[in-house]
Amino acid sequence: FSLALFAAGVTLAASINTIALAIALLNSLLLILYSFSLQNKILLGNLTVSHLVGSTFLFGGAAAGSLPAPALLFLLAFLANLSREIVKDLEDIEGDKKALLKKMSSHKKGIAERFDLSSLEPTLRHKKLLLFLAGLSLLLAIITSPTPFTLGIMGLPYLLLLVPADLFFLFSLLQLAIAQDSTSGIRGRLLGKKAYGKI
Repeated sequence: FSLALFAAGVTLAASINTIALAIALLNSLLLILYSFSLQNKILLGNLTVSHLVGSTFLFGGAAAGSLPAPALLFLLAFLANLSREIVKDLEDIEGDKKALLKKMSSHKKGIAERFDLSSLEPTLRHKKLLLFLAGLSLLLAIITSPTPFTLGIMGLPYLLLLVPADLFFLFSLLQLAIAQDSTSGIRGRLLGKKAYGKI
């Protein structure tokens, strides 16, 4: 059923134009790859999900026959979502390990006991690096967020919604800056999610 839906989606995209077809094909392949191997990989999985979130703007632009403005919105959505995805994954490490253990136990008896789940958890140094990348991504999102307004792509309503959203983002960035481990950034991530929803 899933493959049938992928085929139908790609076929319908082909009826729009070549760019829409290319986006649909790429995203379909990424979704399949994500389900098979990227779902439990920090950063690679985060980049994939963030691309998929932002690409909705690209597809809309392709359908409308104009890509410059949607490409900018793609970048903003990608950066904002990447920060949230990284922190969310760091917070969910323990739960993900338990879920994987349960999945492995149900597929092959005894394999879970022989598998070293500690290899799935990044070291403290890697956690700090990932938190730095999350903060940098969020900072870039904040810095570039007024661009659609300054270029005349978006009007005053965009700016009015952007101000409270960026304030939430700035507070989230502060939380990330003082985070000492993967769980202390949870409040910042939740606020970041609310701000992302406002945009």
